[in-house]
Amino acid sequence: MKYINDNFGHKEGDFAIRAAAEALKYSCPDNAVCTRLGGDEMLAVFLECDYDIRERLNSRLDDINSTSGKPYKVLGSMGILELPSGDHPNMEDLIRRTDKLMYEEKRRRKSHE
Repeated sequence: MKYINDNFGHKEGDFAIRAAAEALKYSCPDNAVCTRLGGDEMLAVFLECDYDIRERLNSRLDDINSTSGKPYKVLGSMGILELPSGDHPNMEDLIRRTDKLMYEEKRRRKSHE
């Protein structure tokens, strides 16, 4: 997001945030609670899902990028945490664990660029 704001302005950064939020909402099950935590971080919480959210989100972002006409791409890194039965972390622990997974994905993506 910083790259978009710094190079194209805050109006474009706002577009990117809205596009990412729309893609997240589209990609999650209907019963998901989706929210923006701040900046460019978003969170979705849901009980279960019978499809690959990462694949669906990336496909939606590809669609947005191919039709937006923008000189940049809206991308996202996800931390997907599946909790085993009986695991009931508090919200702080849930976010910390999911953030760790998201940063691992960011590192993997950068190593393949």
